[in-house]
Amino acid sequence: MLRVTDIIRDCGIVDTTYFTDEARDRGTAVHAATQLSDEGRLDEDSIVDPIISDRLQGYRNWRVDMPWWRIDLREFECKHPLYGYVGHPDILAHNLQDPFEAVIDIKPPGEMDWHGLQLAAYQRAIVAEWDAHGSIQRDNHLPLRRFNLYLGAGIGRNYKLVPRTEPKDWNVFYAAYVVAKFKEGR
Repeated sequence: MLRVTDIIRDCGIVDTTYFTDEARDRGTAVHAATQLSDEGRLDEDSIVDPIISDRLQGYRNWRVDMPWWRIDLREFECKHPLYGYVGHPDILAHNLQDPFEAVIDIKPPGEMDWHGLQLAAYQRAIVAEWDAHGSIQRDNHLPLRRFNLYLGAGIGRNYKLVPRTEPKDWNVFYAAYVVAKFKEGR
């Protein structure tokens, strides 16, 4: 099964210079720390990397500054029932202040255009999976919006929540998907 990030990467849309083992491991640690923090199960003494501490603090600042976000799912899998690709969004949340749902992906500092493509793929898969099977529990009458949550020192209070509203994001991802399927069929 094709993975969202692999589709985007294999079509040359992503600069893989920063896709190092160290960056991957740090991202995994940040995601785990934010989730454990939400669950009240984080051992603060286990964090020795100051970059992870900065990003965790940014996440906590976001949670304090914007308490109207209710986290419904963390680190979950979504599969598009028609196209058959799979993705792993970080957060499915409900905005209680201005009722809508959001798929939120946590990233290190540094906005990249491909982040919007990734979220568009997740958004389509979540909606399609709900419509087909109801397997991802969401409030189906609310719109599902896309956001990146950038975490790290030097940006605001160590976080920046960026709405992804570019309509062509889905079209560009879909084009990459078609190329990936073509390559897969060779």
